[in-house]
Amino acid sequence: MGGPCEAKRRILGCVAESILLYAAPIWGSVLEINKYNTVASDKDVWLHKLLPDITPWYERSCGEIGYYLTQTMTAHGSFQSYVRRIGKAENDICLYCSSEIDNAEHTIFRCPAWADIRNLSEITVRAELRPENIVQIMMEADFKWEAVESMVEKILKRKEQDNRQRGPNTQQH
Repeated sequence: MGGPCEAKRRILGCVAESILLYAAPIWGSVLEINKYNTVASDKDVWLHKLLPDITPWYERSCGEIGYYLTQTMTAHGSFQSYVRRIGKAENDICLYCSSEIDNAEHTIFRCPAWADIRNLSEITVRAELRPENIVQIMMEADFKWEAVESMVEKILKRKEQDNRQRGPNTQQH
């Protein structure tokens, strides 16, 4: 879907980290002053729920993050809460079950519309997938990464397809 591959993004990440660390003595005192004035956004809380420690993710030996995993991890994409936030929807209610806010967590882990796809992945990885364990499970083995990635891709592609069929006035993304 465009953009640099995972290996190039890792290199760019290392470069950015080096630049930030090199300048740390200059802006460190500013961060110390402002650290109590920050407010975590919903997507920051979501990402921290998925990935409480970045080190294992950064040092992982398997899996490249693709388009749909990126959407899920950043909570940007075919999620009604995101589409409402960018002004393209009036509400953030799930269009499939009408019972919850449609965000990444609801779509991937809770929505009954995707239970069959989710159950198949859970059988493959031999574990119940939850936000708190999904990244760890993915990093355990290539086949687990592929099972989770496939699940996310199937769900989000189907949502995109359904959105196109609904038309531009009700489209989520």
